[in-house]
Amino acid sequence: MALQSIQSITPAIWLMLKDVPGGPVAFLNGLWGQLIGTPLCGKTEAVALEGKTLLISVSTLPWQRTLEKMSDLLVRRINGICGCSCVEQVRFQVATVTRASHLPARQGRAAEDLAVKSVSRQKGSGADISNSEIAEAIGLMVSRYL
Repeated sequence: MALQSIQSITPAIWLMLKDVPGGPVAFLNGLWGQLIGTPLCGKTEAVALEGKTLLISVSTLPWQRTLEKMSDLLVRRINGICGCSCVEQVRFQVATVTRASHLPARQGRAAEDLAVKSVSRQKGSGADISNSEIAEAIGLMVSRYL
């Protein structure tokens, strides 16, 4: 599927997920490799969306300072890939980066792995698949075609 085709559906995906608790951040984390680039995947993660301000955890203060200088570029990149003005500004905090699903080693089959894990857990325990897991899986699948 062409980049243009995928980008034409991301605004609709964003609209579906924007009011789902945890949905937008999980979707962005699914796209994280495309949004922030491979070198920064393990050093950063989206942690909250407050209105149109995205809070990003960064592993070190030097990375925070570097990324603050690039914040306008990152906002344009996020909005360009998502196909809408979903983020107006980014804020950074130095914190432990805990999510590993968007690391380069997981790319390729990451969405499928997440979906299988979620379905297996649902069948095994009767637990529902969380909205965040669904949103992240969608983001991972979309990122494969960008």
